[in-house]
Amino acid sequence: MQSENQLEDKLDLSLLIPENSIASPPTTEPAIKSGIPSTASTTSLSNNASSPKFECVQNPSCSLNTQVKSPEKANKEPHLYPLHIKPKKPPPEVIFISPTRALLDYFEFLTEYEHNEISYYDEIYFVGDECEKNKGKFDDEDGYYKTVIGDHLAYRYEVKEFLGCGTFGHVFRCYDYKRHIEVAIKIIRNKILYRTAGDLENKILHELAKADPNDVNCIVKKLRSFEFRNHLCLVFELLSLNLFQFLHKNNFQGASIQLIRRISVQLFMALKTVHNVGIIHCDLKPDNVLLKYENKSSIKVIDFGSACQEGHKVYEYIQSRYYRAPEIVIEAGYDKAIDIWSVGCILYELLTGNPLFPANSEHELFRMYVEVMGMPPMGFVMKGKRKQYYVEVSGKLRKPAQPGIRPIKFLLERFDEKIRDLVDRCIRWAPEDRIDAEEGLQHVWVRGGQKS
Repeated sequence: MQSENQLEDKLDLSLLIPENSIASPPTTEPAIKSGIPSTASTTSLSNNASSPKFECVQNPSCSLNTQVKSPEKANKEPHLYPLHIKPKKPPPEVIFISPTRALLDYFEFLTEYEHNEISYYDEIYFVGDECEKNKGKFDDEDGYYKTVIGDHLAYRYEVKEFLGCGTFGHVFRCYDYKRHIEVAIKIIRNKILYRTAGDLENKILHELAKADPNDVNCIVKKLRSFEFRNHLCLVFELLSLNLFQFLHKNNFQGASIQLIRRISVQLFMALKTVHNVGIIHCDLKPDNVLLKYENKSSIKVIDFGSACQEGHKVYEYIQSRYYRAPEIVIEAGYDKAIDIWSVGCILYELLTGNPLFPANSEHELFRMYVEVMGMPPMGFVMKGKRKQYYVEVSGKLRKPAQPGIRPIKFLLERFDEKIRDLVDRCIRWAPEDRIDAEEGLQHVWVRGGQKS
C-alpha cells in the first residue's frame, strides 16, 4: 500500500478547487507585529535598509541569549519589525526577553492583571502591545475564553483569526513566536465538565501520537498543551480546508473518483490506528476531515473532543445527526463500528455532493434508515433503550416509511459497482455486519488505485 506521503504528490486539485479558495498554511510569516524583537540575527537586521533601525544588545537583566532594543531607542522606534524571510535550515534563532525586561519596556501596554501574571513566565516572546486588551473578566457566562484578536496566549502566541467553535471550546489560528510557525489552538471552556473532556482529549491525542510516531497515519498532530488563565489550550499543526468546505467550493458536485479513493485509503488508515489503540472517534464528518494542503490529496482526521476509549464511554448520545449510526439513535450501545458508519456517509457525500441522511429530527432519520436499508432486524432493535420510540412491540414502525425504496445500489447507480459495495458494507443496521478499518483498506475498490 502506498504511504500517505506518496499519495499527496500524485493529485493536482487545482481544477477541483477555485483559485480563490482558502489558502494553505504559509511557510513564512509576513510583517510580524510584536513588542519583542524579531528572530533575525543582529547582522541581518542592521544591514536591512528597509527595516526600522535599532540596536540589538545583550542585557544582563534579560534571559540567556536574549536580544532586545537598547533603552535609549526603546521609546523612539515603532512596535513593528518586518520579518519576511524564515529559512528552514538552519532554524531561526529563538529570542525572548525576561519578564523583568518586559515590564520595563512594555509596562504601559500591559493590563494591571498582566503586571503580576507575567512574572510567572520565564520567557516572553509576545505581549500583544497593539490590541485593545480585555480588562474585565476573561470568561463569558458559558466558560468560553474572551479571546482578543492580536492579543497573546501565554506570552508566546499571537491570536490571528477565529477558526471555529464547538461544544468544548473555540479554535484560533495563531502565530508561535518561539517556533516561528502558524498553529491552530483549541481553547477549552473553563467549566468542570468541559475541562474533564479536554483532559481526556489530551490523553487520547498523546496515545495516538505514540501509536503514530512518524506522523504517517493521517491523524492531526498535537504539538503541545498548556494552561492559560484557567483554560486548557491544545496546540495543533495548522491544516487547510475541510471536506465540507471543499465540496462547497466545488458547488456540491462531488469529487473525482481518484480523489475519493485516496481519501478513503487515508480515512481507513487513520481509523485503523485509532481503533487499534482502543479509541473510538465518535464524531467523524466532513468538517472533521481536513486537507493538509489546499491543492494536495493528503488529509488529517481532527477533533477528538468526543472520542472515548472502548470500555470507558463518556457519552451515550454522540455523533452529528447526518453521520449518526442507528445504534446511537435507539441507544443500543456502541463500539468502533460507529466510525465505519460515518465513513460510509462521508464517502457517499463525496460521491454525490449531498448527505445520505439529511434528517431534521431523529424520527426522520430513522425513517431514512428504513428507506435505504429496509426494515431493521428485530434482534438489533430489541437491544435499544429507546426502541419504543421507533418500533412497536409487533415490529411495526411507529412512523410511516417505505422500506428499501432508496437502496445504496439505486442511489449510486451511476457509479462503479465496487464503490457501491464499499459504501453498502459501511451502511448496515447491525454493527457486526459492517466492515472494519483493515477490511476497508483491503477492499477491492480501495486497492484499485494502488500497486500491490
